[in-house]
Amino acid sequence: MNAAGGTELYSRADFARDGIELLFLRSRLPAYAQGTLEFVPGLSIIDVLMRVSADELRVMLLERDLI
Repeated sequence: MNAAGGTELYSRADFARDGIELLFLRSRLPAYAQGTLEFVPGLSIIDVLMRVSADELRVMLLERDLI
């Protein structure tokens, strides 16, 4: 499993030849209260950690797709 940015770096065929299924993790980046009028997606995880509860963070971390 790799971050979605790795789709440009790694070849599924290369891994498959060795019997390894290569998956990529793409976060859904749900909106959360940032203290501004308009939500700004894709900020640092530090912004999320400062603004959401531990329970909200657990839920957010499960919001992803395997591609």
